[in-house]
Amino acid sequence: MRVLFLFFLCLSVVWTQTIDENELFEKSDIITDAPLLTNESFKAFSLTGQIQGEFSYLIPKSRLTNLESSDPNRYLFTIGGDLFLDIRQGKGYKAFVDIAFATSSGGIPFLHRFYDPATDTSTSVTETNTFILQMKEIFIDLPLAHTVYLRLGKQFLKWGTTYFWNPTDLINRERKNLGNLEATREGTWGLKIHIPYKTVANWYTFVDFTDTDTIEHTALASRLEVLLGTTEIGICGWWKKNAIPVYGADLSTRLWGFDIKAEGTISYGDNRPSLKEEIITIGYVPFTNYVAEPISHQWVSRLSFSISRSWDVFDEKERLFTLLEIFHNSQGTNASLFDNPIKLQTALATRAYIPNEYARWYLLFSLGFKKIFVRELSTQMYTLWNIEDESAILQPTLTYAPTSDVTLSAGLSWAIGKPDREYTTTATPLTFSGGVTLRF
Repeated sequence: MRVLFLFFLCLSVVWTQTIDENELFEKSDIITDAPLLTNESFKAFSLTGQIQGEFSYLIPKSRLTNLESSDPNRYLFTIGGDLFLDIRQGKGYKAFVDIAFATSSGGIPFLHRFYDPATDTSTSVTETNTFILQMKEIFIDLPLAHTVYLRLGKQFLKWGTTYFWNPTDLINRERKNLGNLEATREGTWGLKIHIPYKTVANWYTFVDFTDTDTIEHTALASRLEVLLGTTEIGICGWWKKNAIPVYGADLSTRLWGFDIKAEGTISYGDNRPSLKEEIITIGYVPFTNYVAEPISHQWVSRLSFSISRSWDVFDEKERLFTLLEIFHNSQGTNASLFDNPIKLQTALATRAYIPNEYARWYLLFSLGFKKIFVRELSTQMYTLWNIEDESAILQPTLTYAPTSDVTLSAGLSWAIGKPDREYTTTATPLTFSGGVTLRF
């Protein structure tokens, strides 16, 4: 790890020339945005945000299988949003804060993680609150001589190229949510170092301070990306003491109008354990105990591949959008898990189960259509399929945007497939929802 880090650091010395701003922006096919470079003194302060309200009507599984069931349908009303504070002091110096809030008529489950430095272990506890206030991001940007760009604090990083699954992203704890792919996500405490070279290369390094108070136990992730025409290629790695190093690569290009993206990781062993059953006897009574066992001495890979395109329909440009993405987990399994609540909770607590990544094969299909009858009306449909256990989620949504700052939506989420599988284990497989989003 140290050798690779020093190698990239030596490269950064070669790149310490002042970057020509005109050269930086002369190409329009750049995939990765370069930082805005300016010597002008510019100060700005802005407070923006968004507020979302949603009403959900949940239908229990028993009502879908038995029309005479006495189990009541449930409803839930939630309001949440984000406040963004952006302070710019000129020459690239910046501070940013994202404060998220949420309140619900039925309470919101909130996951707390407690870290014990003496044993180097974490414990997760879920608490139900009616109001949640959360600091999702808070960081400071420090540019050094228009060459090295530092970001220190709690920050969300865009790490990975594909749409839904990002196997190379071993930094962000919060995964993407199919119910709201545009939602802000909680950041990670650390230091990001960015060294660009003109418009052809970027080197990113992130020092992760999560769950540690000593330098030797921090995690380190590094990524080098190179732009070749309209194709971007990246290589990356992740290292931490007493953990298995993970190496990855990604690619993003355009071919015949299709956007093609792929990324993957490989490691000898896995930082996610497998869940094993053992029978223990107390007195004369046997009990089943579930133990998380490390995976070692075998190669583990995770890959995702996506292809998407926008289509012109009836003389309207990019009116139809299609996307297909496939995810493969070499360590995936179809072992029984979702019919046993205790086993499922143990798998979640030990990270032996990560939603949408448990099985070997997954597929995501998206179809979007804009300007239905009127310009403000559009629709989007997602299908998320666990191929091996034959369960899926169908999620169509209709949106109406009378202005750029207001969006109304109506949709449903329907879990289908065989019972007690990953997506059908929920007690409320069918949910109707309506919402409004206000931006300011």
